[in-house]
Amino acid sequence: MGPTRSPLDRPLSKPEVEAVVNRLEGPTSARDRSGQALPLKGSWGRLHVLALGGVAVALCVVWLATRWSEPVEALPAGSAKHAAEDAPQLAALRAALEQEREARERLESNVELLRARIEVLALAGAGIGEIDAPPSERDAQRHVANQEKVFDSSALVTAGVDPQDADWLRGTWEDVEMDKIYLSNMARREGWAGTPEYHEELRSLEGGLRDELNSTEYDRYLYALGKHNRVQVTDVIDRSPGSEAGFVLGDVILSYDGERIFDTQSLGNLATSGRLGDLVRVEVSRGDSTAFLNVPRGPIGLLISPHRQEPL
Repeated sequence: MGPTRSPLDRPLSKPEVEAVVNRLEGPTSARDRSGQALPLKGSWGRLHVLALGGVAVALCVVWLATRWSEPVEALPAGSAKHAAEDAPQLAALRAALEQEREARERLESNVELLRARIEVLALAGAGIGEIDAPPSERDAQRHVANQEKVFDSSALVTAGVDPQDADWLRGTWEDVEMDKIYLSNMARREGWAGTPEYHEELRSLEGGLRDELNSTEYDRYLYALGKHNRVQVTDVIDRSPGSEAGFVLGDVILSYDGERIFDTQSLGNLATSGRLGDLVRVEVSRGDSTAFLNVPRGPIGLLISPHRQEPL
């Protein structure tokens, strides 16, 4: 005889499954608008409803978990709109900053170029092969082509200067140029070439030479170097103090209030110093003669330019 089977060992019939489900559900059932219970279409329908409900709950849980795990960026209200409105202004500002940066770089480059040219001009004729600025290069080529020296002593002799005086002036010039070469060498070694301090030292050397020479010697010095040593009148403004004093086109200004004039800057400095309106005496060279004119201190009303003329 085989083993005794429990009633649970056999498969349940469909009516038995429905009875079990009804017990688990209890009195809960669907109702119509009148409150009457609506029969479900069998226990399998109830199982389907339960399964779908579970799936819906699971999906809700997954969605909530996903939302909570995403980082939330707190943006102020209307920030996206404001960002869109400000975008063109920001782009324009960036472009302006880039242009300003490029302009500053060009300016710095030009300043360095000017400093280099000033240094080259100061060293012109020193014989160290650094004359590369266009004006100095042209001067150097002219001197070489014409077999001329930078300091032309023979031009002074031709203009009537005693040869010994001309040689003495050349020796004075050579001393100053050698001092410039030593200054440049030291500044390059120590890393301060081209700085304001360097150019101040150069001006000090030139100023020291000007103080060492009297007016006649300095006039000859400028002429021997081929530099401008006069100021010439290129036009006279009508009804100006200069016109009323008698200045004419072509006048060469030699002195102002007793001070020799060798360049336009010195004339401007003297005209703007002292008491405005005081009469001062101006010496001019007019052709082969010399004239003395009286003008009030201040604006004269002349257009002037640098000029080179044989020393007196």
